[in-house]
Amino acid sequence: MGKVISINNFKGGVSKTSTACALAYILSEKKGIKTLLVDFDPQADATELLIRTYDNTEKPDALNDEGYTTIYEGIQSGDRTGTTIQLSENLDLIPSDFDLIGFPDHLIKKYRYKDTFNKVKELNHFLQGVKEEYDIILIDTPPTISDFSNNAIYACDYSLIVMQTHRRSYRSVEKFLVHLVDFKETYGNDFDVLGIIPVMFSKNTKTDTITLQDAMADYKDYVFNHIVKAMERVKYWDEFGISEEAHWDRMAVNAYENLTDEFLERLEQIEARQI
Repeated sequence: MGKVISINNFKGGVSKTSTACALAYILSEKKGIKTLLVDFDPQADATELLIRTYDNTEKPDALNDEGYTTIYEGIQSGDRTGTTIQLSENLDLIPSDFDLIGFPDHLIKKYRYKDTFNKVKELNHFLQGVKEEYDIILIDTPPTISDFSNNAIYACDYSLIVMQTHRRSYRSVEKFLVHLVDFKETYGNDFDVLGIIPVMFSKNTKTDTITLQDAMADYKDYVFNHIVKAMERVKYWDEFGISEEAHWDRMAVNAYENLTDEFLERLEQIEARQI
């Protein structure tokens, strides 16, 4: 049975979407793992990045073509399969668009005279059946604590936290972990923290080094051993998609492949302990 991983941090600009897309790409293309990426962010950056990666005449253009059904339309209609785009043999995408900003209003209207406790379960209901169809389901979330992140947390088996090695991002991790504890106590759903991924690390910057040391001291084994360094090439992904054509492209993909290996090892270890 597949596992749902929500990729989180309510501090923006921490390379969360790039990490989600890189994991999806490597899991599917390098590891042969059947993967679904759910873009649950109205900015739709993951949708654009992945469609640019797999762009051809058969795929919709994330910027100009409205020929695909978005996740918000799927949630409203209750049709998940109709929203799914097959990008490759092992990678599917449920795309987002700006219309997803209507999700909180949708919840207000739907649960106005009902138990509002169920508002956090909407995405989970929409994703029913995905664990039978995919090995790994990644949910890319907006950098907020909101109906979006709460629905993703309720739907997940694991939360994966992305932390830029800057003080603001470091502080937001603590706040988010507190929120996870409170959320679990309130809603009683069973999920765990898979780990904290340090990203955009620059060894030439004292702040990055101190922040990483503090994170490792505070969160110990939760911090991934593999650290994603700041790579200029990753910025190109937003324009051209993930590529392996040039030397620096391959260097960036290789860095995320090492991260993916640790991701899979951690997942296997936690699952083994739960048997």
